[in-house]
Amino acid sequence: MREIELYLYEKSNYLLTDWEDMRIFKILSIPEDIDLWENIIDLDGKLYAIYWQQGNKYQIRELEKFDVEERENWGEEEITCPVCGFEFSDSWEFEDCGEITCGACGSELEWNRMVEVSYSTVVTKINEPIKLGEEEEEEDCCDECAEIINGTIEI
Repeated sequence: MREIELYLYEKSNYLLTDWEDMRIFKILSIPEDIDLWENIIDLDGKLYAIYWQQGNKYQIRELEKFDVEERENWGEEEITCPVCGFEFSDSWEFEDCGEITCGACGSELEWNRMVEVSYSTVVTKINEPIKLGEEEEEEDCCDECAEIINGTIEI
């Protein structure tokens, strides 16, 4: 048997926070051959997954009650486990779709990359408008041409 210390994950407990600055949630004795990574842990009827570990110290995250049929993650910036919320960093390096085992709770996951395209436009030259409908006086034009241009005489 080995003794482990469990600490609750909170957003304020960033990964780089010293263990001494966090409050111990539980101290447990577990068999040597149990690997807590990639497993869902049931403690007093609540479900948890390992978020971080260093030696015998484990930071655990409480899992929401979930319905596998209804849980999907859309619009996430990383591949994110719908069961425990574990995010695969550098998801951009993965293929466009595939399968993977969650590194925190061990759930089998399938993902698809959703790509959105947007465009931006910048003006590089403004075309000068053509003026229409304004009378222009022609110096070399006769009176009859001026009447035709102005529409007062028919040809």
